[in-house]
Amino acid sequence: MALLCSFYLLWCKKADFITFAPWVLIKIFKQPVSNFALVGIICSILGIGFRNVIGRLIDKLGEKKVLTFDAIVIFLICIGYAMTENIKIKSLALGLAYACYIIDNLMFATSMARSTYIKKIIKHPDDLTPTLSTGTSMDHAVSMSLPVLSGFLWNKFGYEYVFLLAALFALGNLYFVRKIEI
Repeated sequence: MALLCSFYLLWCKKADFITFAPWVLIKIFKQPVSNFALVGIICSILGIGFRNVIGRLIDKLGEKKVLTFDAIVIFLICIGYAMTENIKIKSLALGLAYACYIIDNLMFATSMARSTYIKKIIKHPDDLTPTLSTGTSMDHAVSMSLPVLSGFLWNKFGYEYVFLLAALFALGNLYFVRKIEI
């Protein structure tokens, strides 16, 4: 159950990352799409090595510690996004937004820990593929539905509330990850 809740909260974070993080950079900070594309390339290049590091950390420290680290970092990223509006020095605020975006992108590598944990806890090897496939389907369902709520929050209260909600999800994720038994 804890892993299922952790998955759900991860998907909520993913929906915010894919939908609203680019909007902060492009809409709020008026960044040209070309800059955003360049940051995407940087994320891809950094991600190659970072996935390797995360894989080694999973082997060395275990899934629970890696997922705990992920939840804490995601919480801090969401708070970082929410704070950018209050930073008076715009270049500093923009730098924080880009840093949050890059780190957030890199943290998707920690999803390996969920997959390796599932592989450890399933009772029958034949259940692995259907379980991971169900997770992917749930991922798409949440990724398509949660942005409606987040869009309402953005329009009604401001973009920072989207990320404050995501920060709450990250704290929930941390709670459930700590309940995982390994």
